[in-house]
Order: sequence, then structure tokens, then C-alpha cells
Amino acid sequence: MRTSLRHVLSGAKRSLRGDFPRTASVAVAVVSPLSSGGGAFQGARQFSSAETVSSFKGGQLAPASSLRGTKRFYKEAVPVFNTDMEEWEVHLDGKTVKTPQRQVLSTPSEFLAMAVSQEWDAQEHYIEPSLMPLTGLVCAYRDQYPECLPSVTEELKRYLVTDTICFRAEKDTQRELYFQQVELWDPLIDWMRDSFGIVVGTADSVMLPVHGEDALERLDAVLNEMSDAELCALYSVTTVCKSLTIGLATVKRRITIDQAVEMARTEEEYQIKLWGMVEGGHDVDRAHIRVQLASASSFLWLQEF
Repeated sequence: MRTSLRHVLSGAKRSLRGDFPRTASVAVAVVSPLSSGGGAFQGARQFSSAETVSSFKGGQLAPASSLRGTKRFYKEAVPVFNTDMEEWEVHLDGKTVKTPQRQVLSTPSEFLAMAVSQEWDAQEHYIEPSLMPLTGLVCAYRDQYPECLPSVTEELKRYLVTDTICFRAEKDTQRELYFQQVELWDPLIDWMRDSFGIVVGTADSVMLPVHGEDALERLDAVLNEMSDAELCALYSVTTVCKSLTIGLATVKRRITIDQAVEMARTEEEYQIKLWGMVEGGHDVDRAHIRVQLASASSFLWLQEF
């Protein structure tokens, strides 16, 4: 199974190289609620993975921001079991990888540690943080949870208020887009109601949709029942999709990654169909959201092993 996982991760790395131009600056969806400040949607800041990764280089702690463009300075990256802590660490030539808070990057999951090691091992001549989304997620989880949970749950509830799937195109002027939204999004609205008793409203104007009176209270109950790892993954998916509903359906395995990407990008793909694709823009956005959703899903799934 280890060989199989290494093969899959190496293949994913090669795919990402094809999706991301080397000149593109792609932020990895590693969100830090603890750095919050501001209003409803300004409280969470997204860090690039270059800001979330630290390592020992030559025995010294290298600042995370210095990794981008850095030549690969290690021969191998391997997961190592720490018998004292009973957790798996990531070692670069025998030296532990550190988080931004200077904690040892570790996880109880052997396979998650293996996946993170593969991200490091997959770097070729230079370190490219945009190809290391799992490393960033594990760092955020290690440094911020569970202390950030109050901030996380409050921010997630705010995302429901202006959820992407709540805003519909004008039926009379954009019929094709409107019916695409109905086909893709209405089943999620039904699922939220049937599974959690959360009534999600819709709107086709600049006015906010009207949700059920107890929608936020019911959502709070759902979030309180989720594990720290689920909330970490949910926060990552929600912020990149701008939709708590799509995020929750993804984390609960109601929809696949492909479906989540399609739902989150419905309007943008419609505009591309009308006006064409901007290379280095739309294509990068497509790859970016898919990487974030896939890495968050993998982060959560690998916790089980």
C-alpha cells in the first residue's frame, strides 16, 4: 500500500506541474483564523504555502517565506515514527520539518505523514510551495487547532449568510445559467434541509437571501459535532468555494471533488463559454480550486489511517 500511495502522489505532482505555470503565484488555501481582524469576510486570511512551511536547513530554522525559489537542499524526505510522542514526523535528511510556530510537523497518521513527505520528496531542483498544499494544511492544523475553533465556527456561519449557491442569475435574461444553477445547486439546498434541518434561501438580486430563522443555530449544532480535522478541512474548502454548503457536502462525502468544483465554478465557467478563457488566469483558477479541494479531502481521509 505504501508503494501504491507513493505512486499516486508522484502522479498527482506531475499533473500539478502541468496545471500551474511556473510564473503563476498560486495561494494555497491554508487559512489562519487566529490572524483575523475585521468584518464578516475579512476575519480569515489565506496564507500561501510559502508562509506556512518552515524547515531546518543546515541546522538552522529557515523562515517559511525564504523557501520559495530555494534550491532543494536535502536528499530525501521520509516519515519517521516518534515513539515518545507516538506520532509520525517528516524528516529531511534526518532533520525534522518545523511549523511556522516552530513545532515539529507531526501527525498520528502514518499515511498523512507519508503524503507530506512525498510533497517534499517530489520537489526537484527548486522548492515550489504551490505543490505542497498538504504540508500547509498539516502545519495550520498543528499550530492552530483546537485554539482557533471559536473563530472558525463563527466564520463558517458567516459564509452561510452569503453562500455562493444562494445567488441566482436572472431567469429572464440568463436562462441557461439560471437553470444550470437550479440543476446543480437545488439538490444541495434540499440536502441541507433534509439532513440538518437548515433551510437555505435564494435570491436573484443584490438583496441577501432569507434563510430559515433557526438556520444559524442549527448550523452551530452541526459544527459542534464535527471533529477538529473535519472543521479544518471544511474551513479550507468553504473559503476557496465561497460556499459553506458546498464545503459541508464535500466534507460529508455527499458530493465528489469534481462535483464540488463544478458547483463552485458554475458562473465563471458560463462566462468562459460566452467570452472565452484567459490563459494564465481562468486555467490557473481551475487548477487552484481543484488542488485545494483535493488536498483538504485527502487531509481528512488520511487522518483515518
